[in-house]
Amino acid sequence: MRDGNGALTPRLIELQGFSSLYAMELIQGEIWGECLASIPGMPQRWTPLFSGLTHDGYVELLRRTIVADAPLEEVILLDLHPEEQKTRPDFHATRRLIGVRSVDAARIKKDGRRLLAPLGDRYVPVSRVFNRIVFDELDRKGAPLPFDWRDPLDVAWVCHPNWYWIWSKDSLTRIRHPYAPWSRYLSEVDPIPDDCGELILKPLFSFAGTGVNPDVTRADLEAIPPEQRSQWILQERVHYAPALRAPDGTGVKAEIRMMFLKPDDAADYTLAINLTRLSRGKIHGVDHNKGLAWVGSSVGVWPAD
Repeated sequence: MRDGNGALTPRLIELQGFSSLYAMELIQGEIWGECLASIPGMPQRWTPLFSGLTHDGYVELLRRTIVADAPLEEVILLDLHPEEQKTRPDFHATRRLIGVRSVDAARIKKDGRRLLAPLGDRYVPVSRVFNRIVFDELDRKGAPLPFDWRDPLDVAWVCHPNWYWIWSKDSLTRIRHPYAPWSRYLSEVDPIPDDCGELILKPLFSFAGTGVNPDVTRADLEAIPPEQRSQWILQERVHYAPALRAPDGTGVKAEIRMMFLKPDDAADYTLAINLTRLSRGKIHGVDHNKGLAWVGSSVGVWPAD
């Protein structure tokens, strides 16, 4: 967004404990780098990586985070019908970079405390699950799982679904910082404001903008039963600046996702790579920008030197 002087200034939109496009963004960033290097007068080396990471160093950090010391055949990327997902390019990139295959959750078998996954014509034990199931989709489709998230299973989750529930929009209500928008549980807002023009309404737990109301009114807020208001967040509206220019001269809004990795044996998180989401709609996300050009997933790069 822009401040009172017209200068671009950052705003924290949310924190999210959910696995993202860690493999695809590396490949996409390197392709962008090759394109930029082919332009006369441009630097010859570009990177989407932070923390001094090189290509090999990043791939090793990703491998340590997802695979760790487990046998590779016992590590899976788990999603619903992976071949149908918009994120399937990342699934292919994950297998290409670190050898981890994607598995349809419907094909998992449960044997006591163990999960078994198909590998060729046999089933093998699963020791680590790189979880990519979007919970909104799971609920919307009513897809049955052969296990329960709360089951005591002999598997390591990368990362466990609880991370999403804890780190998602819920965390925003606890942050007080100049770069973080005002955010409160709707149940804590009393009285309900008459003018909601600078506010948006978000369900506490949703994915990719599902259920977000960018044009909220007092009537919308009053229509939510009091006992359900703790499941909604009222948040200060962030006016995205259309700071990027598309080839047709129109503006494009950007949201930069700073992506961290933490292997089991690491003491802290490493800021590793970024994902840049481009939008022309009121809300970021593929489903909210259908039919529009120069929108969707991208990645930020800069001269490596």
